[in-house]
Amino acid sequence: MPTEAELRSQISQLQQSYENAKANNTRLFDRIKQLEEAKGYVDAAKGYAKDFKGAVKKIDIDDRWVGKRRNGADSGIECITDKADTFVDGLGGLGWALFCEIADLYTQVDYFTLVISKAEEGISNLTKSIQELTDGD
Repeated sequence: MPTEAELRSQISQLQQSYENAKANNTRLFDRIKQLEEAKGYVDAAKGYAKDFKGAVKKIDIDDRWVGKRRNGADSGIECITDKADTFVDGLGGLGWALFCEIADLYTQVDYFTLVISKAEEGISNLTKSIQELTDGD
């Protein structure tokens, strides 16, 4: 049977694991908050870019623009909308990358939450063992 000193040493180790896990969760939650905020900005920018593209497509080139001038304007509009599509696609990729990073961080939070729970359980059990050991003296 372990001695009281050995049990207290185990409690100390569990307390350190508990504190480390809590610190990691705090750090992870801070990072998640930052990434979720960034994702919100990316999603908003994506919406603005889509709105911009829609507004450009609605530009009406009247009949006074004929020939090369009209063709140039139409080409310009097409170029802008193509670039807007590329920009929206890039924002979509960035949004997905942020989502994946957030999901990964939540997985890490789950792990550290489990460590915290197990450490608390272990500390409780060891404390009871010490109590039983000292009551038996």
